[in-house]
Amino acid sequence: LHDDQAELAVGQQLDALQQRVQVMENIISALNREVEKTQFSVVALERDNYNSQQLIQHLETK
Repeated sequence: LHDDQAELAVGQQLDALQQRVQVMENIISALNREVEKTQFSVVALERDNYNSQQLIQHLETK
């Protein structure tokens, strides 16, 4: 009987850990998506900044 109780307790702990791992994986996936979106935004802003600098230089040389 004691072995059955221990096995049940270990199984419950394992289930709880698996649920926690799943939650953490979901959080990491969401954070990765946000990082990717931010990287795209940074690239777009850098491109806009470069284009603005080029325009300013062009206007200054006139």
